[in-house]
Parts: sequence; structure tokens; C-alpha cells
Amino acid sequence: MTPNNEQSNGHDRENQSVVNNPDYIYLSPLASLPKRFGKRFELDGGVEIALFQVDGNVYAVNNVCPHQKFSILYEGEREEHTITCPMHGWKFDIRSGKCLEGGNAELRTYPVLVEEGNIYIKRPEPDVPKWME
Repeated sequence: MTPNNEQSNGHDRENQSVVNNPDYIYLSPLASLPKRFGKRFELDGGVEIALFQVDGNVYAVNNVCPHQKFSILYEGEREEHTITCPMHGWKFDIRSGKCLEGGNAELRTYPVLVEEGNIYIKRPEPDVPKWME
């Protein structure tokens, strides 16, 4: 098992195979992930994910730009560890989800593992509205 972005995303990784682990969802072979752009995936429950490959690491963020809710970040311009929304230019760090230009909203990031050349994402926890926390 090869953990990706363990340090950059700050997510803990279990030391076990993800192939039969119900906490992880298979997404795609690593070889099918574009190097220059992102790739869009829709998980159960309608959660849209954008995957990016940078220097051999795979990063997953919510594909919906928080500015005006367009599901388009996977098509954005990527430079190193940033993605720029093609609609209005908001720029995000794909390692942390932090907005670097345009506003102060953040993207949700997701733990990703690559095992035997396949990409897995940790099953997202449901979003809980702030007022319910």
C-alpha cells in the first residue's frame, strides 16, 4: 500500500489493504489519471470529487467551487499544487483546500490511497451543517 498526501493533507492512514475495506471506495487506475488536468468522479450521495496527480501524489478535493457552486474544478488550470476555477478565477491549494485568491471559502479535501496501481478514496463522512455541531 502506498499512502499519498499523508503529510500534505494531514490525514491518518491505516496500515492495511484498502481493497476489501468498506471505508474506502475504488475510483480508477492510477494510469488513467491525467497528469496536467483533473478527473471528475461522482460518489454515492451525489458528492463530486476532483482528482489531481502532482509529482506522483494523488489529491482529492470537492469538485464544486464554493464561489458560485459550479461543478467544474477538475477542468481548471493546475499549476503545481494549485487549481484555478475556470469560471471566475478563484485559486485553491489542492493539498489543504485553502483558497489562495478570490475569497475565503475552502474546498473539502479527502484522504486518498494508491494500492497496486489503483486509486481509492476514504468514504466521505456526511456533511453536518455548522448549526448542528
